[in-house]
This record gives sequence, structure tokens and C-alpha cells, in this order.
Amino acid sequence: MSKDLSQEPSQEQSASQGEIRPETPTIGKSRLVFLVIVFALTLFAAVNPAPIKAAWAEFERIIQLKSNPLPASPAKLSDHETEGLSAMAPQQQASS
Repeated sequence: MSKDLSQEPSQEQSASQGEIRPETPTIGKSRLVFLVIVFALTLFAAVNPAPIKAAWAEFERIIQLKSNPLPASPAKLSDHETEGLSAMAPQQQASS
């Protein structure tokens, strides 16, 4: 029986070593292809930016609000603030 137990761990070790796999070469190739495409698009954008500017302008036109912006309402002072201002000299009113 002791011989059977001593053989079992060695079989488990060999099975676990077989499960470790190196990175497949296709993953490296797909990364390289992706980087080449990104580089080519970046180079194209740097050399000829007009189409990108036109696309961005069209995008801004599409997402723009349909109505014209409304003017801001005028600032209104509360009664408490107007009472304090009327008691001040004109120079003090301007600085506060």
C-alpha cells in the first residue's frame, strides 16, 4: 500500500505540469494586427485631418439642441439686500 501512495503524487504533479501552456502565437499576431491598424488610423488622421474635422462638425450639429438657448433671467435682489443697499453710500454700494 505504501508504494501506491508514493506513486500517486508523482502522477498528479505530471498532470499539473501538463496543464501549463505557453501563450499561443495567434494572440501575439492579433495584437500586432490591432496595433498596426491603430497606428495606420492615427497616421492618416495626422496627415489628413480635414475628414475628421468635418465628421466632428457633423456630430456637433446632430447633438446640438434644436431650440435656441433662452436668455438668462436678470438677477433680482431680495428685500433684505435692497434695504441694506439703500442705507449705504454710492461708493459702498458699488463695492458690495
